[in-house]
Amino acid sequence: MGNKISTSETLDKEDLEKIEELKMISNFSDKELNRLIRIFNQLDADKSGTVGTQELFQMKEFRANPFIHRITKVSLGKEDDGDNTSLSIQEFAQLMSVFSIRATREQKLRYAFKIYDVDGDGKVNYVIRG
Repeated sequence: MGNKISTSETLDKEDLEKIEELKMISNFSDKELNRLIRIFNQLDADKSGTVGTQELFQMKEFRANPFIHRITKVSLGKEDDGDNTSLSIQEFAQLMSVFSIRATREQKLRYAFKIYDVDGDGKVNYVIRG
């Protein structure tokens, strides 16, 4: 089965292990993970087991977000190379986890700070130019 996760009602052992792994690295419940997996699979149009930044733009939550490239960099710890940046289901779950209602205030604040600390000097220095 590889990197794919079934979204059917009956999950096999590998799927259950994958969900348990995702629960350990995210703030999501089983039900939320099933939904997240369905979204991931819809975005993964080529069925490669990954989604690219451009595929994330299909999500209305990211489509108009001016910080999508910073969000990707902060979440993955790597530069967003446009079409070359891809996220596994694990990375996607981590990226989305900070937006979860279960994410703590501290997690959200730390994440937001990293978005605005562009050069990593510990200071907010991100300016949106219109």
